[in-house]
Amino acid sequence: GSLRAQQPMFSSGKTLGRTSPTLQLRVLLKGPRIVLSSVATDGPPTQVVLRMRHLDFLQTNNGTDCSMKKSFFLHDVEVYTSSQKIPNLSEQDDQNSLIHPWSVAASISTCNGESYGDCDIHDYKLSGDVLRARAAYS
Repeated sequence: GSLRAQQPMFSSGKTLGRTSPTLQLRVLLKGPRIVLSSVATDGPPTQVVLRMRHLDFLQTNNGTDCSMKKSFFLHDVEVYTSSQKIPNLSEQDDQNSLIHPWSVAASISTCNGESYGDCDIHDYKLSGDVLRARAAYS
């Protein structure tokens, strides 16, 4: 058979004559590292390295009620600094993180743009552990 896209028909925020599927996109990264680097004209650049146990992102588009939800979770985030040209990521196991392992989660629920009319399903949530920093003196 052939597939043919149909334009939805809307009235007062409701879809007429069809039910849209629920679609999900999930990205799960285990042990990711994010390197933020400054550009230095004199001397080596300075980097901040964010290391975490895992990063989880989920987006769900619900066709039944025309809603969209996005959520992410960062588990055991640690922060390291480096002034080397290329940071040696294996040496970070011997260093102390600038913060204690920290976890944070967030979610956003909105209408997904397919419904016309009033949209009253906007919801924003953010939660996380208490952020504790470490200090060292030499």
